[in-house]
Amino acid sequence: MLFTMTGQQIWIKLLKVIIPVLIACIFLFPGCGTPLSDDDYKTMVVKSDVAGFSFEYRAYYHDIGGPYVVEESDFTFTYVYVLARAKKKTMANPEPGGKGNPVAMSYVPASINVSASNQLLMQSKYSWTASERIEKSISSWSRWENYKLLERTTVVVAGIEAEMIVYEIDSIFSSWPLEYHIEIAFDREGICWDIEATCRDTDLREMLVQDVEHVISTFEILE
Repeated sequence: MLFTMTGQQIWIKLLKVIIPVLIACIFLFPGCGTPLSDDDYKTMVVKSDVAGFSFEYRAYYHDIGGPYVVEESDFTFTYVYVLARAKKKTMANPEPGGKGNPVAMSYVPASINVSASNQLLMQSKYSWTASERIEKSISSWSRWENYKLLERTTVVVAGIEAEMIVYEIDSIFSSWPLEYHIEIAFDREGICWDIEATCRDTDLREMLVQDVEHVISTFEILE
């Protein structure tokens, strides 16, 4: 009986601690304990020796890659991915001799990538300006059979004029729909900034456009 009473006492003491914390959480942080919906927004903050930046992204992008810092021989860059939860799609086996045997392929339906490099600052051999990076992208991707440049315009990111292209490109799997890409490039004080977004599901294109618009409207360069 003594052991039982001691257990009850411990449990009562725990409740006395837990309940006030829960009440404080409810009143001070209304969203505390409430799972975010896909349409809520989260904030990404990246700080490294290369650059610091932040932006908001939809919670639909459940998976995060990075942030990473990569050191090349003559420049350094940092980048981060936000990715939609992977899906599976059945397709014909692409391996030799595998025809007629369907396989389930895992893929990421939509993703947004932000990167910053000190290429210009370090005067690396890859020191391409924003316009040169966009031109190089067009030149490289236009060799693909079904490449189509849908739009080329300018946008403003963190108060800086940036170049943007939107295009369709062949999927790595020939039987899949064309991929939809958005690329944005701008420069500031020797740092190259690039934002890239991709979707592989046709019905996600409008969503991706809205998500990129939100990223660039909330984008901040941290000093």
